[in-house]
Amino acid sequence: MKPGNLLLSFCCLATTALGQTFELLQVPDAAPRSIVGLSADGSSFAVEASDQTSWFWSSTEGFRQVPLLPGYSQAFTTGISQDGRYLSVRNLKSSSPTRQASRFDTTAWTHEPSGLFNDRSTTPGGISRDGSVLAMEVQEVLPSGISTSAARWRPGQQIEQLVFSQQTQLDIATGVSNDGRVSGYRVRSGSMRAFVADNSGSTELQTIDGSASKALAISSNGQVVVGQIGNAAAAWVNLTPMLFDPLQGFDTMLATTMSPDMVIVGGRTKLESDLASRAWMWSENTGTILLQDFLIARGVTVPVPLRRLDGISADRRTFVGATTTGQIFRATIADPVSGGPIPSSATFSVMAIGSIWVSRRRRC
Repeated sequence: MKPGNLLLSFCCLATTALGQTFELLQVPDAAPRSIVGLSADGSSFAVEASDQTSWFWSSTEGFRQVPLLPGYSQAFTTGISQDGRYLSVRNLKSSSPTRQASRFDTTAWTHEPSGLFNDRSTTPGGISRDGSVLAMEVQEVLPSGISTSAARWRPGQQIEQLVFSQQTQLDIATGVSNDGRVSGYRVRSGSMRAFVADNSGSTELQTIDGSASKALAISSNGQVVVGQIGNAAAAWVNLTPMLFDPLQGFDTMLATTMSPDMVIVGGRTKLESDLASRAWMWSENTGTILLQDFLIARGVTVPVPLRRLDGISADRRTFVGATTTGQIFRATIADPVSGGPIPSSATFSVMAIGSIWVSRRRRC
């Protein structure tokens, strides 16, 4: 057994049909606050818990608490590589506002710290699918005040600042492609705009009628970004914005994850209370649909409402996320979701305003 804190979780397993399962997993002594992705084979994920602890879950060993980086009092996971080996971790001190990023190796069970940037904080926003690069925010002191800018870090190399601004702004990094393109959103002068940053600088992603926008995840090849425009779930494919068809009864939707091959996109709805949110998914053959409805149509027994979808396996059969009851769900279907990668001419129509709207289908 690897060194570390091993705690087996409570697990409720419902086998609904051959090759189909639905599991409810409980983080020890806490509720999941944020579930960080899913490995490509669906066998592992990371969790940030409500009691400010972080956990790594694998199908063979259950939950294990991510240890602290020496000198720090809290560790929060923000991403997982496709093989489940590496996590991006945000490390905090209770005695100071200093933060430092690290790449955590779940095989060696050790941190590799990024170091500080000009003696100032580094905050990771995610890790590439191949585990080679971390998306980051670095802190700067400008004449107008404290600012954060998008950056990236390849372990073993120096941190690379990608955005240079003379204005006070808050860059929130959310993901990074295998070649180092960082996705995120920028808060400046009361506005919020999605961006992608690389060696050439920062590109603000097109919105609709000046609506606020967020980029919340990026594909491994950097061609697809998903997030939100206004209150609508959105995707940008090669910088072209697209809106997902809204679900009846929900006035707000966010796209937060996608399958590695970009065939499935998913996320959550959000009303006044986060517990009122529901997990949703989109594929070429299903259109926009509540994940719970999709799983039931596939013959899976779903005993509790599903609040958010946070990860999809490479074979498009396993889904992980949070329930409204403070647990993690892991659902597996017998046959993979079919369809082509986003976008497809069969499921998109051009809108008058110049963006593209994802049309609705119902074929599960």
